[in-house]
Amino acid sequence: MKIAWLAPIDKKCGIAFYAKHYVDVLKGKVAIVFCDPVEYVEDKRSFEIKISGCDCVHIQYETSLFAMHNTNFYRKLCDGIRCKKIVTVHEIYKNIPAVFPKERITGFAPIKKMKEFIWDKRHPHWAWYANHEKRGFFSDRIIVHSRFQKDILHDRGISAERISVIPHPIALRSKAISSQKNDDVLVLGATGFISDAYDYDLLIKALLRLPCPWKFIWIGGIRKPGNDDVLALLLNKIKSHNIQDKFIVTGWVENEEREARLSELSIYCALFKDRSSSGSLSDAIAGGKTIIATRIQLTEELNETAGLLELVDRDPNDIAKTIMAINDDATLTEKRKEAVDTYARQHSYDACAEKTIELYKKEILR
Repeated sequence: MKIAWLAPIDKKCGIAFYAKHYVDVLKGKVAIVFCDPVEYVEDKRSFEIKISGCDCVHIQYETSLFAMHNTNFYRKLCDGIRCKKIVTVHEIYKNIPAVFPKERITGFAPIKKMKEFIWDKRHPHWAWYANHEKRGFFSDRIIVHSRFQKDILHDRGISAERISVIPHPIALRSKAISSQKNDDVLVLGATGFISDAYDYDLLIKALLRLPCPWKFIWIGGIRKPGNDDVLALLLNKIKSHNIQDKFIVTGWVENEEREARLSELSIYCALFKDRSSSGSLSDAIAGGKTIIATRIQLTEELNETAGLLELVDRDPNDIAKTIMAINDDATLTEKRKEAVDTYARQHSYDACAEKTIELYKKEILR
């Protein structure tokens, strides 16, 4: 069995990190050809030769990975693939975050059509996504990370039988990243790219309500120029509250430093506005961290299935109280840590790779 994996290679991108881990594990089990989507654009013929002889192409889908020069080449790429196609869709939303829903556009037919045209021009990535989703991502099978993602696609007309759920894998470490307890200062933090999917306002309000000395470490930086404004706003908020010495943004760090920084944290704060999947949350689980998280579909499903998180409302007082309760109760911390460790073992990259290989076999033989 020979599988082509299509994903970004050597980029500062969550899907690139995910793909590298996955491919490294799969290579020990099946023949893998690893390709970057840009290879198709740079030299279509060489790309076709590279994937020739493959039994299946496994595409990692995020709309922007197939966008270039104000166009999207995803459909053309799929149309040129002659073997089975499996697509992992990483981000799926019932309602697009911070965007007026296209389906709520009203007006008489000509006016409505014009409004929809303008919407598509203003939100090209979501317009492309909707087009691909409507056509089942031009795939034989779709993989998602959560049940709620499967439900969204099914509600939009994709057969449930075509959709498989394989949770975001956890990169097991030889030993958990133990927290370096600091009795004088409560150390909190988070990892990942700076983006508007995280509720920095809520975080800072909660931190300012803590009745003890604290330090917060954001382990990461921006991924793309469009997030410069998000970082600038965050740094301005930090400065306006005069907490520059307590709130640290490390910027981009390599794996070794990220793990060292992660070991400093007593509590991991996943205060998302909305997320459909999260590599950074998987990173915290891999590190055996005690995690507090805002209630969204992603975190509620994780808690329902595994009891991994301390879920909080979007109330800074509630969050501050939860932080202190965790800090003061070693039993609660140990209970959550056991749940996190169990989940990490059950959903390691190796375990998820085995499930993925079973899907390959099923689709190739179908």
